[in-house]
Amino acid sequence: MPPTESATSSIARAFAVLRAVAGAGASLGVSEIARRTGLPKSTVARLVRTLEEQEALERVAGDGRYRVGAGLTRLTAGRAVPGQVRDVARPALRELVDELEEDAGLAVPDGRRMLFVDQVSVETPVKVPDWSGQRLPYHAAAAGYVLLADMPGHVVEDLLAEGLEPWTSRTTTDEALVRRRIEDARRRGLAWLHDEWARGINGIAVPVRERGGDTVAAINLYGPSYRFPGARAEQDIERRVVATARAIGDALTTEPPPG
Repeated sequence: MPPTESATSSIARAFAVLRAVAGAGASLGVSEIARRTGLPKSTVARLVRTLEEQEALERVAGDGRYRVGAGLTRLTAGRAVPGQVRDVARPALRELVDELEEDAGLAVPDGRRMLFVDQVSVETPVKVPDWSGQRLPYHAAAAGYVLLADMPGHVVEDLLAEGLEPWTSRTTTDEALVRRRIEDARRRGLAWLHDEWARGINGIAVPVRERGGDTVAAINLYGPSYRFPGARAEQDIERRVVATARAIGDALTTEPPPG
């Protein structure tokens, strides 16, 4: 028997809750989950109880907050979840930012868009916005191109078939150009994007791959176009960002948890 409309809606809401918690990189309370998902607090409270019973979420002792549970971790054994990637990546991103003196973001695939799950900022009078928690079209940022480059062909085709949203007035909506950029990102293992995701911002992105070779996230280093890449050789920047992505990938825990 096919699921009813009500059951399908409940499943969608449950997955919204799971995405919010998994992508947060920290435990969340019911109110924060409700804010991130746009669901009523009473609905979130009910869903959280059910997900806790199924071990998809677990309560953090003493503070009424929730994190990804052992049951969901077992289902995704061998694959890093966004919160785990964020925790592992942050020290490496901090080191990268301190060295190159530009901001670095961490993006993960999130359905039809990508989600920035973290950003480490440099202390400078001229700052770029913090995109943490924002979902962007893949073609709007360099990170999106390296994520698309590792997706199955049919997934990429489905995304392109939906049309290319003009995120800003400078974001390309030329499908042929987007295809070429995806192929270039696949070939080079990195992508540059200039002045398309936000006016006056340039960025480079590199995929973060687990030991098995699957891309689980992307590092995006970005800064104002007047100073980035500036006098630095692009190849030097590329080598440093690639090295950071590899270090994060090597550090990710891919072994199934005990039990």
